[in-house]
Amino acid sequence: KNKNITKHKIHGLDNEETYVFWITAYDHSGRESGPSNEKKLNRASYRSPEDEKNSDDRNGSDSADIDIDAEKRVHIYPGQSIQAAIEAADNGDEIIIHQGVYREKINFIGKALTVKSTDPDDPVVVAGTIIDGADLPMPGSIVTFMTNEGGDSILNGITIRNGNFVFGGGIYCSSSPTIINCTISGNSAKYGGAVCCLSSSATIANCVINNNKATLGGGIFCLTSSSSITNCTIKNNSATSIGGIYCFFSSLTVTDCTITKNSGGSSGGIACLTKIP
Repeated sequence: KNKNITKHKIHGLDNEETYVFWITAYDHSGRESGPSNEKKLNRASYRSPEDEKNSDDRNGSDSADIDIDAEKRVHIYPGQSIQAAIEAADNGDEIIIHQGVYREKINFIGKALTVKSTDPDDPVVVAGTIIDGADLPMPGSIVTFMTNEGGDSILNGITIRNGNFVFGGGIYCSSSPTIINCTISGNSAKYGGAVCCLSSSATIANCVINNNKATLGGGIFCLTSSSSITNCTIKNNSATSIGGIYCFFSSLTVTDCTITKNSGGSSGGIACLTKIP
């Protein structure tokens, strides 16, 4: 019940190195406890006392569990909540997701911020930074943009998998976010296995959309939308009708994409219709 706080300074560390720390304790008989959870620290993730104060002022007492680097970017590690970081963040913030599997759904709740992996340009990092909807208690899109998000609401370099919902198993958009460098795989829905855009002007670029399934639009389903899809690979998706991209009343721009090996009852690749058949 009575807690004593001990501080110990370690000098001579190299700013370029990452150090791993853990703590053990001894009782009065000299018996050592097991180690605590390990903590990895480098210069980028170190928080000064001023950082701690600013973090506490902004996010409340639980913020001590969130790393904020010198550029005020929030770092999230496996076992922490991405959604909690979004809710605590301000417009303009960056939330850096470190490699691991995060079993949750996230909603940008109208905030103009970036959620990204540590290196969105590295396919290995993207493949290892996963938001996974498997075994969640309630179905739903893994990522939701539905509160007037614009192009400065950015999802960058994340793997989205195992979502299951009516509209967009992987990602649901009824606004205009930016989705780049993502892999959206293994999701299912009635409309848009990977992505569903309803009245959306989403920007989707440099993404891999594969192995998703739906009733309409195994890869992407668009209704009354003007989204753009650039430099994406859309493959191995399946649907009852239109395996790749299914558009109703939409002005979709598709540029430099590979759309291959998709399967659907009416068409495997793309269907753009001005009326529901």
